[in-house]
Amino acid sequence: MIDRTHVGELNGQVVGFVTLRGDELDQLFVDASARGTGVARELLADGARRLLAQGHAQPWLAVVTGNARARHFYEREGWRDAGHLDYEAPIEGGTVTVSCRRYELIIPR
Repeated sequence: MIDRTHVGELNGQVVGFVTLRGDELDQLFVDASARGTGVARELLADGARRLLAQGHAQPWLAVVTGNARARHFYEREGWRDAGHLDYEAPIEGGTVTVSCRRYELIIPR
């Protein structure tokens, strides 16, 4: 997965990353110290651009249902809530089902 992961830096320090899997923006993480700096916005936009460039017609991501802060961020950045998703999150030895919302990139037509 390393080849599908890009990092975000701030003042020479890695403060976040975005990881892609298939047509999914699988993980987006930004350290609390970098919140409000635009790093999350840049990583999200980079991931979306790369998924589209790879030919995926509908990039998507999963966000835990109760994570209102993240959901608001994604909506502000041009993603829409496409409904409930029982997400099979990988764990050592298998998966665990997590109640999520599926967010899809709004693509202008």
